[in-house]
Amino acid sequence: MPLILVGRMWNGLIDWTRTSMLDPRLQLANPDDLEIPQCVGTGDEAIALVRDLHARWRAARVTS
Repeated sequence: MPLILVGRMWNGLIDWTRTSMLDPRLQLANPDDLEIPQCVGTGDEAIALVRDLHARWRAARVTS
């Protein structure tokens, strides 16, 4: 399930989570967890990303 964040402000949040939540003293998140959110600047970019992810999902179902 993709997590797509639209707008310039989200990059700062993701940077903060990498710094704060991946602190080895706290272990609040796994580095793989922070690969889930994808930041894009516009709604058009989000739609293109959803279409791409859906196409990859469909292709994977056919080959499985």
